[in-house]
Amino acid sequence: MEDRTRNFQIIGASLSYILVMLISWVKNLNTSGPNAIFSTMILFGLTYKTFIKKEKLKKSEFIFRFLTILGFGAIMLTSFRDLI
Repeated sequence: MEDRTRNFQIIGASLSYILVMLISWVKNLNTSGPNAIFSTMILFGLTYKTFIKKEKLKKSEFIFRFLTILGFGAIMLTSFRDLI
């Protein structure tokens, strides 16, 4: 049951992000805020799964997750910088 709840939370967060981005696109608003929030959620989710929960990963999966963490970290930092 816990996994289903977590999956619904991920789906809800993704749908809300899509909705916010569509509204921002239609209204010509700055999208740095939603990008910063969404990339922060993904960054800390991947960090938790990779380093805290310590799932057993193949070396290639670990490298891919680490590169994804670096990429979303860069997106998060640039989005927050654009907000200032």
